[in-house]
Amino acid sequence: GDQSEDREVLSLLAEAYLAEQQPEKAEEFYWKLLDGSPEMASTLLDIAKQYLESEDSASLTKLLKKIEEQLSHQHPSKEIIQLVEKISQLEHTSIPVLESLARLLDRFHLDSPFAVVLNTLFDLHYASRQYPEAVTVLERVIDIDPYNPESTTKLERLQGKVEPSVIRD
Repeated sequence: GDQSEDREVLSLLAEAYLAEQQPEKAEEFYWKLLDGSPEMASTLLDIAKQYLESEDSASLTKLLKKIEEQLSHQHPSKEIIQLVEKISQLEHTSIPVLESLARLLDRFHLDSPFAVVLNTLFDLHYASRQYPEAVTVLERVIDIDPYNPESTTKLERLQGKVEPSVIRD
């Protein structure tokens, strides 16, 4: 059949899977549709939300890695940039998801969502007593936003938790 008919079928299937709360199956179709229809990116946001609702951070990490892979051989469309920014505004508790978001936002030079994601990462590392990782994240926060008073507070929280040599001035 002709291509537009095929796309219509793919689109209907994708919507049906999404409605049935089967985001993984829907996602497969949306990636096919995205090629040639960048506006489809907004639907990936619904998929991301379903992954979050079902606490499926592994699938969400995969989705973000797919975006990263795509960008290794093409420029991001404004739709993809908006998608990543919107996903970053959802509530996240998964370190791999946040690390992937951080890489993407850094790449898009979206400093304020990037700083928000890094601050969340700091809190998660700190809460899990992963202090050296917390230090690394905090250094990146300070690089973006050197005069943020919150960073000073975070540095104080880290004192006594890590060797002083780990924290650079």
